[in-house]
Amino acid sequence: MLLSPGQRHESCYLEELVESGYRHRWPAWLLGDRGYSAPRIRRWLKTHRIQPVIPYRKDELDYCPAPPPLDRERYRMRNVIERTIGKLKQCRSIATRFDKLKETFLAMLRLAFLKLYLRAIDSPNTA
Repeated sequence: MLLSPGQRHESCYLEELVESGYRHRWPAWLLGDRGYSAPRIRRWLKTHRIQPVIPYRKDELDYCPAPPPLDRERYRMRNVIERTIGKLKQCRSIATRFDKLKETFLAMLRLAFLKLYLRAIDSPNTA
């Protein structure tokens, strides 16, 4: 988990986040929306042998006329992340960011993740 300033796009921290989460083995794929479609990110993924599952933006098609096809089956798996963020935002203090200190906000995020995890273990079909 990495907390970034609210005014910066999270794609600016992609490399740091992936490197901190996968120290011993890189993931095979990285799923992202069009916000993550940037030449810098695609180069970084290629150098680390990570297959991007990121659709190209329309303005990128000018200099990449024949992009590789998007793996739509894997791309659909992004909804797991989107639903998890939606569940985290049900926690009012996370959605509105009552905590002004980075440490207390991260602690609240960890507690919310723990609550989701324990609920998923307790009843896997309703999480």
